[in-house]
Amino acid sequence: MHTCLQGLTMALFLAACSTSPGAPSAPGSSGSGGYTFQGGIRVASGSPIGLGQSVLVLYVRASDDMTSNLAMLRTAEQNEFGSVSQFFDESSFGNLSFAFTHAPTVGDWYQLPETYDNYMWTMADVSSASAPADVTNATDNLNLVQDFSGFFGDALQAATDGGFNVGSFDQVAVVVIGPFHRGTSFNAANFTLTAAPGSSPPTFQVSLPTLVVSTNTGWSRTAHEMGHAFGDFADLYDAPNRDVGNWDLMSCTDCGAQTTGWHKDRKAGWFTGGSRLKALDRPEGTTQESDTTSLTTYETQNPPPGAIQSLRLDCGGGIHLYVENRRGIAGQVGSQALPASGVIVTDADDNADVANTTRPPILLFAGPLTSGQIFTDQTYGPLRLEIGGTPPDLTVTTVWGPDPYYDLAISPWQPPPYESPDIWIDSPANGWDTYQYKSALKNPLVAGNPIRNGDKPRTGQVNRVHARIQNTGSTDASNVRVSFLASTPPGIGDTGNWSLLERVTIPILAAGASVVAGPVEWTPRVATHSCIKARIDHQPEELNANNNEAQENIDDFDTTSTSPWHVIESEVLVSNPTRLFQNLRLEMSGLRPEWTGWVSERFVSLAPGASRLVKYRIDPGLTPLGEPVSADVSIDGWVRVGDADALIGGVTAAVHLVEKASLTLGRTGPQLPRLEELSDVIVTATLGPVAAGYIVRLDVTAEPSGKSSSHTATTDGSGRARWSLDRLRQSGALVELRPGGKYVLTAELPSNGRLAETTSAPLALAIRP
Repeated sequence: MHTCLQGLTMALFLAACSTSPGAPSAPGSSGSGGYTFQGGIRVASGSPIGLGQSVLVLYVRASDDMTSNLAMLRTAEQNEFGSVSQFFDESSFGNLSFAFTHAPTVGDWYQLPETYDNYMWTMADVSSASAPADVTNATDNLNLVQDFSGFFGDALQAATDGGFNVGSFDQVAVVVIGPFHRGTSFNAANFTLTAAPGSSPPTFQVSLPTLVVSTNTGWSRTAHEMGHAFGDFADLYDAPNRDVGNWDLMSCTDCGAQTTGWHKDRKAGWFTGGSRLKALDRPEGTTQESDTTSLTTYETQNPPPGAIQSLRLDCGGGIHLYVENRRGIAGQVGSQALPASGVIVTDADDNADVANTTRPPILLFAGPLTSGQIFTDQTYGPLRLEIGGTPPDLTVTTVWGPDPYYDLAISPWQPPPYESPDIWIDSPANGWDTYQYKSALKNPLVAGNPIRNGDKPRTGQVNRVHARIQNTGSTDASNVRVSFLASTPPGIGDTGNWSLLERVTIPILAAGASVVAGPVEWTPRVATHSCIKARIDHQPEELNANNNEAQENIDDFDTTSTSPWHVIESEVLVSNPTRLFQNLRLEMSGLRPEWTGWVSERFVSLAPGASRLVKYRIDPGLTPLGEPVSADVSIDGWVRVGDADALIGGVTAAVHLVEKASLTLGRTGPQLPRLEELSDVIVTATLGPVAAGYIVRLDVTAEPSGKSSSHTATTDGSGRARWSLDRLRQSGALVELRPGGKYVLTAELPSNGRLAETTSAPLALAIRP
């Protein structure tokens, strides 16, 4: 089952008198059970490309550790990082190397203040648990870090007290003395540390990736965790079948084998700029692909010019087959435990690289194959691979026949800002096909060029929802059904609380084309967080079902500001979409230096399928009012998938500090005009401060029927927007005016990024009987 991952995007426009200012907690404090994030923190992150990336290696032991041969153990563990460095130098073709700093420097170990059982999940936790949920939690997390903040915080504090600037490193690796630990890698996480005595401020924060391994587990497990941290490599060992096993470090963990082609190609970019990879496209029409490629041993670090080490067959729909000649090479650390020598074929799916898919991104497709063997398959069209040559180099003759296919797709959200480029909202506030967020460069083929949310949806009014659907295949698709759904509130992790808005059918979606489905009408009833999902009904004949849905998360706040700026307070629903008990971790980033952020719970313990509301705050503090200030502040939710962090969603607040505004509505003409006197009635909305070029919307509503019409005008140099009721009536755009009728007029300044959204006081209009 494909589980949707939740994300949320907000545009927050701060101006005066929206919410009460909150007294911020001390950085990192747990006041009211929460955690405060400082702004302006450097977020370190490992990159798969870069020489001499800095890693601080901390050697620690718990307070109850009784190990006696500390110096010998330290030497053995430190030497293993030499093998880690050699492994990545070989497998990255010289694109990635590390500069390790070992602490403490004297060959000792930092002793932490708590016991091992307090820091880690052990069998003692399983035995002592009584409630079923506690037993499940302890069992699912056995041999992993239990007290995340305590363990890593204490280790980083020990290094800080020892004189190391931990925030200056690209990553921290913690080696802990103890029983077997599964090894875990975490994305950039925030920690609050105590500064040296007399320093100001007395506490500071760092945000950097961390990993933990225990002693006596070998260099390969450490390299596996660093593959997560620096290459964003996925765990592969949970495949229900076709597991790549000992052909890939990210599956076998302790085998030391180089990772297969998809990680090196699509994730790390290690093939870029060289001739090591060759790609063949799936044939179309009546054309048959026939190719013979000589494959150099995949593990070769410095192949001769023009040598090919990976043959990629692009099957469409983000699916690729990688063909590689695998064999051990003397002296290399990453090729000594391969299952065999020969050609393997792996099946990789770009769309499976998230926590919610039912398969890992890499599966074994065929092999090992040796010279003289032939492999045939029909999965991605009639394919024949014939292996020839004499080891170590082998040839692969590919005969690939045409097989028309189609693949329906919609682009998923890309964090931040947790939005799909293929879903947008059109609000009546600024007129149809006119958008607050727009870019002709990013969306040139759609009227109005919407990006991000497009518009902020209008509560109580009809909004239009659009979704762009693609057919990336070589043949047409027919009767493509798209469901539009809404959820309130959205959050981090799938809430499952979706209601159908409407289904639309695209009769024909041509090969290689895209169509904007809709519009579908949506009338949100309350001004609260909302989420829109577009889901393409899977058709049995289409190539890939992992790219058939996406979502757009919407949360807009328009408030006014003074100095200090008022605190934005809201909440997000945090859910666990996995099959394991999760201690979900929240991180906040993107805060400007003078800002702070706060969450009521930093770690949210959730059983599978469970949800909980978490409050959050964003406080711009004393940011001076001048030119418009904007920042994208993200709150990310991380869970454990395998032995690594997985991002399951988040919220991005597009925060704009804007100037307070007002609208005053007036009109000319008789107090009680006749219909024939409407030419004398000019309605004027005056904007304060005076500013030209702002769109203002006028709503004219009949009483008591509630029928209304909306009309936009742009402010002139005097800050006034004007409407002639007579011209609107003659054009047929105005709600019907009748003798004796009563009407209410209101003007609204929509969100614009500079002036706060505001609405005028209502103005009554009566037509003489």
